[in-house]
Amino acid sequence: MPKGGKKKGGKKVVASLPPSDEEYDTGDNWSTASVLSEDISSISEDGENGADDTTVVENFEDKLKDCIEGISQKSGKGRISCIETMAKLLSKKYVYDFLSDRKVTVSDGLLRCLKKGNGDEQAASAKCLSLLCVQLGNEIEDDFKEVHSLLLTILADNTAPVKARSECAATLAMSNFLACTDISVVDNTMLALENIFKGSYRKGDKSVPSHPQQISRLHADALSAWSLLISIAPTFSVQKKIEMHLSRLSDLLESADVELRIVAGETIALLYELAREEDEVSEAEWIWHHT
Repeated sequence: MPKGGKKKGGKKVVASLPPSDEEYDTGDNWSTASVLSEDISSISEDGENGADDTTVVENFEDKLKDCIEGISQKSGKGRISCIETMAKLLSKKYVYDFLSDRKVTVSDGLLRCLKKGNGDEQAASAKCLSLLCVQLGNEIEDDFKEVHSLLLTILADNTAPVKARSECAATLAMSNFLACTDISVVDNTMLALENIFKGSYRKGDKSVPSHPQQISRLHADALSAWSLLISIAPTFSVQKKIEMHLSRLSDLLESADVELRIVAGETIALLYELAREEDEVSEAEWIWHHT
């Protein structure tokens, strides 16, 4: 579309937000999901049809503002739609300056959804919080402490929806990797993840546990998250983790779940690589001190 042929901002989501779940699906109200979907499509269309950079940026930021406002609405379905759309937008473009001015508003809004939402809303919120860490890095660390605590609580809660727990595992890994400078926090997170995936280690009678597929995938997600964090752990911690888990991780290769077997194999390879690097460093230090 030629420059000037498209109004900036598009439709405002707040105008379409229904006051309750019952009204959400009625024909008298606009569909939040369809409006946001249309708006996301318009972002790429603007660029393809020659809209100037300023217009594209303003349109993009308008969509994000709508989503930020939308996550506080009463409708659970509407909140999920806004959270998922925000995640898609944050996956498309780096908007550090925009988010830096609104980081408290966004993180607090997503925290409320994480606390009070159902499994789908918790999973969507956790994923969006992970993307917020990607966007802001260490700047979000101080504002993320309460979020981190809640993520750990949901992860450890056996009664929480498995989908939400899996997303919490991934978000804990990403937030610790990108937005945490306290190694003790990273260590506590790794312990929480270990408590999840070790549920697939052999039992005391050496038998292989049998879990529903969802639980096995949760264990795989927790192990994958743990593998990311061990890559930034200090040397003394890495050595301890290798001694604790390397011999036990082979148990997971007997799992009936292919995803868990794949992640276990990758983690074993990573631990061997870390152990080899540590041996090389130790040997180099010995040579340096004795020459």
